[in-house]
Amino acid sequence: MQENSSKKGKHVKLRVFLKGREMATPELGVEVLNNIWPSLEDIANREGPAKQEGRYINMYLTPKKK
Repeated sequence: MQENSSKKGKHVKLRVFLKGREMATPELGVEVLNNIWPSLEDIANREGPAKQEGRYINMYLTPKKK
């Protein structure tokens, strides 16, 4: 996530695409997003846990209020 996007008040969607056999273990995609989250905590709020939507695992972020 670029800090410019969060500073401008933009919402950001992080997305992991699952290919082929990766669909058998979507929890690994959730784990990838959960591993990224600690580095973004100081500049963004998470709108909820990472969720699977079809072949994608999505996590939505909003900028922190000042």
